[in-house]
Amino acid sequence: MKGKLAHRTLTSVVFLSFFFLSFHAKGLEWLFAVLVGIFGVMCVIEFGRLIRTRHFRFPLALCLAAVLLLLYDGFAAGLSHAVPILAGTLIVLLSDRVLRSDLERLAGEISTAFFAVAYIGLPTGMAAALSQMHDPASGKAVGEGLLLFVMGIAFCGDTAAYLVGSRWGKTPFFPVISPRKTFEGFVAGLIVSFLLAVLALAVLPTLRLFLGWGHGLLLGAVLSVMVPLGDLAESLFKREAGWKDSGSDLTGHGGFLDMFDSLLFCLPVQFCYVQYLVAPFRMLAE
Repeated sequence: MKGKLAHRTLTSVVFLSFFFLSFHAKGLEWLFAVLVGIFGVMCVIEFGRLIRTRHFRFPLALCLAAVLLLLYDGFAAGLSHAVPILAGTLIVLLSDRVLRSDLERLAGEISTAFFAVAYIGLPTGMAAALSQMHDPASGKAVGEGLLLFVMGIAFCGDTAAYLVGSRWGKTPFFPVISPRKTFEGFVAGLIVSFLLAVLALAVLPTLRLFLGWGHGLLLGAVLSVMVPLGDLAESLFKREAGWKDSGSDLTGHGGFLDMFDSLLFCLPVQFCYVQYLVAPFRMLAE
């Protein structure tokens, strides 16, 4: 358990180190786009593997193209074209089946492919959009702070839940989905995630000015709940497929989906909260 925890921690530290470099090292501004692109591509590939275990065909190339298009839109236009991109993706998936005259498992395969694009592509595009965000009132860049906020909550909460659950957990938590998860780990993850939110607001003045203590603490509390929900959702996919891990690409995590499952839930919540509950009022304060 100690070795696996060390590996998980090291992987997270390396990822965060590259994240810092992408925002602060001159000439490495492209690095964040590469990191998010790798995150999206690998998650789609692993999701496709899970789907194929149920004998569903998975249009990997089409799904990857849609996810990368959402990523580009996040960087270029703040994900303002997400609806037409998703609508176009659905039409392309349906047209592909019409042209192939393939009716076998039509609804199941199209729905799982479209779900993969929304489940992975939207958070990927939202991460890109958040990285470009500025405070409408002060004009200062807040993207790095927002991403540190959500990544810290997700990674630290997930690690705390794993550590406490592995060492002291005795009470099963949703055993039907994941027999190894415990209520003690769940509570530890909630507490650590929320404390991380408080710490981020305390040490990042630009983020604190943008969110304010009220919005910051409320958002931190909501994201703290999303962390275990995201983990449970991915565990449900793996259990359905009969897999222990979604992949073996990241040492200690089992795969990219295993590492980023909580972020896939947290990023949409943070993006929508900031876009609809924080930014409009900051614009009024301009």
